[in-house]
Amino acid sequence: MKKMFMTAVMVLALCVGSQAAFAAAVSGDIVGLWDVNAPSQIRPNTYTDDINGGGGSYVMNIGLLVDDGSCTPVPAGFPTEKDALSVTWSQNTPGMGNGYIDTDTYTAIPAPVGGYYLSVDAYNIVQNLGPDSWRATYAPSATEAYSGDFSFVATDYSAQDTGQVSDIRIEFYNGNPTTIAPIAAGIFGSVSGGDDYNTADIGRSWPTPLDSVAHSTLPPNIITTYDKTPYTQTLWDIEDLNGVTYAPEDECEAWLYAVYYPDPDIKGKYNRDPISEIVGYDDYVLEEGALVIFAIGDYYDWKEYPSYFPDVI
Repeated sequence: MKKMFMTAVMVLALCVGSQAAFAAAVSGDIVGLWDVNAPSQIRPNTYTDDINGGGGSYVMNIGLLVDDGSCTPVPAGFPTEKDALSVTWSQNTPGMGNGYIDTDTYTAIPAPVGGYYLSVDAYNIVQNLGPDSWRATYAPSATEAYSGDFSFVATDYSAQDTGQVSDIRIEFYNGNPTTIAPIAAGIFGSVSGGDDYNTADIGRSWPTPLDSVAHSTLPPNIITTYDKTPYTQTLWDIEDLNGVTYAPEDECEAWLYAVYYPDPDIKGKYNRDPISEIVGYDDYVLEEGALVIFAIGDYYDWKEYPSYFPDVI
């Protein structure tokens, strides 16, 4: 029977790419920021609205995640009201224009776990299809900074699981892609937005990296099947053509991913899209010619990420 480390996988979707927030965590370390009002969505810390429906509004209660010593973060409040109100925001995806954080509504509220949460109104004004990523940063001193990434996604509810993109490559690794051979690899003429289909989910109106995982199971297969953690859009395991299943071994591990595109000037070189580090793999807008790499790694050691996924390969 497969072991399901629900909390660890949930946090992957929630804070994927918060490089500044994560180091090799030990008990008591702050490992990121999250919205405690939305911890168990299909895509945590992702706010989805219909581009044809006028957007949406949210009350976010921003708190800390603290490592409990077993790679399972637990919620914590900021130490003081001043600390909660000191959180700043920056946009990871300039030009998208979907997210808006109304800092005029900042309020420090008592947290049930002790300390304070930051309550703030946020809006998805759905100007452009795709994810608009925003980073919340808490810097208690000149040498400390902790962050979390939050995606405001505009999708077309009337055209869920649609779209097609051509010339997609994908590779899967059970460890560091720069040092080992892939479990499986393939080149697809096209990937459809409906390749990964889930009736319980709000589908994206574009193909995503998770769709390329699903396409890997179609003839001529490069893997037999894949599983998602129940009630989420998070990859749990894949089974290769020999019947071997690959999954995270403990709560510290998860499937990391990156998307690369061909260098326009240097044949054979690929450049990593930095947005793929900070946006979940079922929100990212996959484009023509992409190389998608999935690898199992230590989610909580984000110093590991650039060693897994260099800027250029």
